Amino acid sequence: MAAGAESRSLPEHCTLLTQCRMCGSADLAQFLDLGWQPLANAFLDAAALDAPEPLYPLRVVFCSRCCLVQLREVVDAAVLFLRYVYFSSGMPASAHFQRYAKP
Repeated sequence: MAAGAESRSLPEHCTLLTQCRMCGSADLAQFLDLGWQPLANAFLDAAALDAPEPLYPLRVVFCSRCCLVQLREVVDAAVLFLRYVYFSSGMPASAHFQRYAKP
């Protein structure tokens, strides 16, 4: 465990995974602990740079039954994607890319 992680409780909007997301097994073995990290792609604006950033545990577990590798703690989607800047192929394309896609 990361230093100080033992005394920290789970933040609000974060739940502990107790069963495999795929097969439901409780036989999950932790094999990687990256400590407490800010959310990925939740970039801060200039006004928030000096404020404390929310941190979440980033631990990876392996399901012995189905071999799925997954995160031990699950952050609520509403919080995880609040300031998420990544755009997938299912999102509307910007005008820039639409111009290049037209013949």
